[in-house]
Amino acid sequence: MNLIILIAIIIIIFYIINNIILKQNIQENYLTYFLPYYSDEQNDLYNFYKNDINDSFFFKRKMDYVPLKVAGSTYHKYFLDIFLKTYLEKSNLLKIENMNYDDEILSLKNLNKGDIDIALTDYNKLLYIKNTLKEDISNIRIITHLYKLYYYFFVKKESNINSIDNIPPNFKLGVLKYPNEMAIYHKNLLLNFGYEDEIYYKTYYYNTTEELFDNLNNLKLDVIIIHDVFPNITLKNLIDKYYQKDIILLPFDINNEKVFFQKNKILNKGSFDLNDLAESYLPKSFGKYTYNFYKPDIPMLYCYKILVTNYNTNYEWIYNLLDFYHNNYKTLNNYFKNRGYQLYNINNDDVNIVLRHYAVIKYMFDKGFNTYENNDNCKYLVGVDKCTKETLQNNNFMN
Repeated sequence: MNLIILIAIIIIIFYIINNIILKQNIQENYLTYFLPYYSDEQNDLYNFYKNDINDSFFFKRKMDYVPLKVAGSTYHKYFLDIFLKTYLEKSNLLKIENMNYDDEILSLKNLNKGDIDIALTDYNKLLYIKNTLKEDISNIRIITHLYKLYYYFFVKKESNINSIDNIPPNFKLGVLKYPNEMAIYHKNLLLNFGYEDEIYYKTYYYNTTEELFDNLNNLKLDVIIIHDVFPNITLKNLIDKYYQKDIILLPFDINNEKVFFQKNKILNKGSFDLNDLAESYLPKSFGKYTYNFYKPDIPMLYCYKILVTNYNTNYEWIYNLLDFYHNNYKTLNNYFKNRGYQLYNINNDDVNIVLRHYAVIKYMFDKGFNTYENNDNCKYLVGVDKCTKETLQNNNFMN
C-alpha cells in the first residue's frame, strides 16, 4: 500500500514539473528571446520581419506559393521536364505545373487568354494563329530563344532531285500529320521556293517519321520534310536502316537567298556536321555536291524554339526565369548532350512578330544585352552589367 502511495506521489510531482514549471519557463524564455526583435532596433532579424529580406541563401527571397503554369508540346516533353526541374531547384517557387499539350496551337490560345503563364513554341505557330486563323495574339510576349529546329529535305538519289530550288513539277510530298508543325507550315515554306500546293505538288500526311521514310524508300513519295532538332536519334536510326537505299539530305543552297530571308525573318541559315547525322550517311555525292568525312558541313535552314508568356504574367517570375536561363544554359546543355537541345545565350534579335515582356526588356538592359550608349566597348559588358557612361568608366572602357 505504501509503495502504491509513493508511486502516485512521484507521478504527481513529475506532472507538476513537466506541465507547469517547465512549460512556464519555456514560454517565458521563448517570449524573452523573440519579443526584443520587434523593437525599432536596426538588427538583422528585425529587418527580416519588417522588410521580408535576408542575405542568407535559404531566405534569399520570399517563397512564392502560387504555381507557375507552363505548357509545352508532348513531343518536347523531355526537354521541358529537365528545364523546369532544374529551374524549380534554383528558384523561390514551390510548385510548377508542367502542362503537356498535344496541340501547341491550343496552348498558345490559352496563353493569350491568360489561362497559363508560359509556353514552349516557335514563330511558325504564332504566324499561323495570326495570319491563317486571323486571331489576335497581342497578349503574347517573348521571353527568349532556346534551341534550333532544322528543316530536313530528304529525297532518293535515283529521283535526280539535287536542289531545293529545282524539284520537278507534280512531286509527291510527305509530312507528319497535325499537330506536327510541318502540317500547318509546309505550304507557306514551299510557296517561298515557288511551289504552290495542289498545283506544283500534292501533300500526303503520315503518323510517324518511319512511315515517311518507308514511303520515300518505296518511291511513293518524292520529297519528305521533317522539322526537328540536331543531333537526332530518330533520324540517325532511320538513315542507318536505309543506308543502302541512298537517301539524300538536300542542302539549303538556293538562288535569291537574300530575298528569301528578307521575306522570312523567322528563318536562319546554319550548318551542321554530317558525321553526327548518322555513321552510314557519309561519303555522299549527288549533283554538284560532295560530302565526306573531311568535308562534312552541310548548309541547313532552321528556326528557333522559343519561350513565350502572357503580357500580364508576374514581372518577378519572368525576370527570375530569364536570369536562371542566362546563368545556367551551359549547365543545362550537359543534360541535353547528344539530344539536339543545344541552348544559346540571350540575344537581342527582333523578328517583329511579338514584343518582349517588359521584365525581359529590363533584364536585357540590366545585363548589358541592350544599351542606349553608342560605344563599341559595351560589348565587353554584355551579360554582366548595364552599359552606361558610369560602368564604362568604372571598368576603364571609356577610351
